[in-house]
Amino acid sequence: MHTAITATKRVYRSEPMEQADTASARGTIIRIILPCLMVLATGIAYVWMQSSTETLQRKNSTLRAQNENLLRQLSNLRIDRETYTSRNEILKRVAEFQLDLRPPMVGQTRRVSLRRPPEPVRETSRDLLAGHLPE
Repeated sequence: MHTAITATKRVYRSEPMEQADTASARGTIIRIILPCLMVLATGIAYVWMQSSTETLQRKNSTLRAQNENLLRQLSNLRIDRETYTSRNEILKRVAEFQLDLRPPMVGQTRRVSLRRPPEPVRETSRDLLAGHLPE
């Protein structure tokens, strides 16, 4: 038994390693670790890009569905507007609410042509105050 224990003992060098050995060991480590890090970084970037692509595709399909829905609603609203602004619909509403509207008499209407819209009146808040008196 004693011989088995001594056979498994490790022998350590007591002298310092030479500079050439450490430089070649560093070079070997760099040659091994650097490609591994590059492969790892490439793999992480690929997975990240795939995840981003998938997220953008989901968002795109959701937005397209919303756009189609809104376009359908807009089309329906335009149809409703055309229906509610038709002459028959207006006459029906006038009769329903008993508004007693008649066509205008001669001279009640005038045709006005505007070449450009009028300028808006710019009033200050001081002009709008109820208690303001001119000086």
